[in-house]
Amino acid sequence: NLPDTWEDFIALLKIKSGETYKQFKAYDYQSKLIKLCESESTILAVKSRQLGITQTIASYFLFKACSNPAYSAICFSRSQDDVSALSRRVRDMALQLESFGIELLIDNVGLIKLKGLGEIYFKNSSKEGSRSYDSISDFLFDEASFVPTIESIYSASSASSSMVSKSLKVIVSTPGSKLSWFYKQANLNSKKPIDITCKEVAEGILPPFYHYNEEGLCKVFIHWKAHPIYSQKDDYLEYRRLQDQTSLEVVNREYNLTFEEIDEYGIFNSKLIDKIAVLNPEQWYRNDEFYIGIDPSSVGDDYFLCNVFSWDRDVFRQIEMFRDRKKSNDYYLLKCSELIRKYNPEIISIESNSIGEGIYQELIKRFPNINFNKFYT
Repeated sequence: NLPDTWEDFIALLKIKSGETYKQFKAYDYQSKLIKLCESESTILAVKSRQLGITQTIASYFLFKACSNPAYSAICFSRSQDDVSALSRRVRDMALQLESFGIELLIDNVGLIKLKGLGEIYFKNSSKEGSRSYDSISDFLFDEASFVPTIESIYSASSASSSMVSKSLKVIVSTPGSKLSWFYKQANLNSKKPIDITCKEVAEGILPPFYHYNEEGLCKVFIHWKAHPIYSQKDDYLEYRRLQDQTSLEVVNREYNLTFEEIDEYGIFNSKLIDKIAVLNPEQWYRNDEFYIGIDPSSVGDDYFLCNVFSWDRDVFRQIEMFRDRKKSNDYYLLKCSELIRKYNPEIISIESNSIGEGIYQELIKRFPNINFNKFYT
């Protein structure tokens, strides 16, 4: 006679909190996350540390295992130590249900099997996948930003759940490197970079628990300000820096939804890109100077380009671009002319190789008052 809702189920449990055990009572953001688990098929959650998200998901898996004999779930953790820690926490919760007839048939670090009921596997992401497992209902990919093999493990999960009518995949992590699979997955099909959403959540422009669905992937952002206790501390980040004895950069990554810069592996520093990138150029370009660069081409698969840059006496920004191929010269001249009239640039630089000379000659006829810089490569 176990409760038939997750919130009532966890009310039966006590969990470790600091140096004591307390009744497991769901915070608002935890309840919202579980509601998404009940309705979505794939969830990617960018979170602050120490919000109890891993235990929340694991308790949801245990709740489902207690009600379905055919239920199987796998929790992938970052390391073997993490596997052991999570397995112990789930075991501890399961043992508290003995008065309801819940018994542990198999009880080891890698598998908790309930007698006559479901099972939960615990795996090390650095070594193992799920290819040898059939009919897995739910998956947790924990700390996915820090697991080098996570892409192949995640890909293999599709085969393991192919016979399940409704499977759930939950990908959870604090922000890590911008080169990680987790970061790329977070930006999958995004209408705007995930960094912007993280920043807006951290700055309070968006709520501390924020989510939206983008082409089947439910993206969730959980900031420390969603926590009813942490949110009472205005200087929480400074408190964490002193408590953890670490740098502000690490604190921002661990708690403030900030992905890490890895300059030595990137072509451009993303901070520089953020500085010059704009969402709505109409808001700022009116008083700037403008420059246009044209790279003509009409041969094969090469592109004809016309780039517009603004100069605000601090940085250059690319604000508009025409790019096309396999069109007529008249069409290219039309598109270039539209941009020249729109921005009235200080200088137009144009490559005069091949058809470039003809484009240059036609443009100086149309715009005799514009300065042209012709160059040959």
